[in-house]
Amino acid sequence: MAAALSATAPGLVRMPSVPEPASPVANAPGLDATINGAIYEPDLVYAEASDYIPIRTGTPYAEFLRTGTDQILAQTEIGIAKKGNFTLLAVNPASSMGTLFVSDDYTAPATGQIRVRFLHAAPGAGDVDI
Repeated sequence: MAAALSATAPGLVRMPSVPEPASPVANAPGLDATINGAIYEPDLVYAEASDYIPIRTGTPYAEFLRTGTDQILAQTEIGIAKKGNFTLLAVNPASSMGTLFVSDDYTAPATGQIRVRFLHAAPGAGDVDI
């Protein structure tokens, strides 16, 4: 993993690879996850995620590249808030890859409660029951 953009970075981002291939293991390409052109997590494979990466607040751009190439499969600007935790997902097949940017809530739930988040990131799968 590359060095952080700032030693005092107030926001954290993680970048998982969950593209929707016909067969996850056989068809999903490896991805190099970049922020502002620097590779932060090389060769992410299906269902793998980076650790949280410290990022300055603002709107850096993120890209998912086919591993070892400059072929951009998905790109977006992301809004990083101070002391925020975020996940940027690569979604859909490589031929139509997109991104999904979500805020991660790490506040403690009320006593006796739990917090669970379900995220349906496979639009080609249709509706799912949880």
